[in-house]
Amino acid sequence: MAQRRDRKGKFVKTVVRTQDRSQVFFEKARTDIERLVHKTAFRVAIGAAKSMRHDSTYGVSSKPGTPPGVLTGTLRASLDVESFRDGTNTFVARAGTNLEYGRAHELGSPSRNLPARPFLRPAFHKEGLRENGYRVGSPFGKRLAAIMKKASGG
Repeated sequence: MAQRRDRKGKFVKTVVRTQDRSQVFFEKARTDIERLVHKTAFRVAIGAAKSMRHDSTYGVSSKPGTPPGVLTGTLRASLDVESFRDGTNTFVARAGTNLEYGRAHELGSPSRNLPARPFLRPAFHKEGLRENGYRVGSPFGKRLAAIMKKASGG
């Protein structure tokens, strides 16, 4: 609360309302950032699906370290994206598959004598994402910087 004098010299009460600038900035950017995270998860799923090539020869496996080949298209069709707020009110977006053998292809399975044939991680890295963040000059980093610039009024 601030005080000032009117024309007759009497004090007049005035209320000065301020809002934390960081809060205003965050509110402007939050929905755009959530949209960006969700769209990036879709880009990862699409990139993973595109990386799987169609094998016309049944029974011929793709080379270890390369994405799995497509025989029936079930793995490729099972790629999905979900986004939600977790218990700490953090926005989360996931891209992946619910098929058990999808995990075995991605990470490999020594018990099945199946070498890793990653298809999600290369698409994840292509978007400039890392397990603990993102590269600044990456596609995701550039889109995020544009959102921040817009929210700051620049």
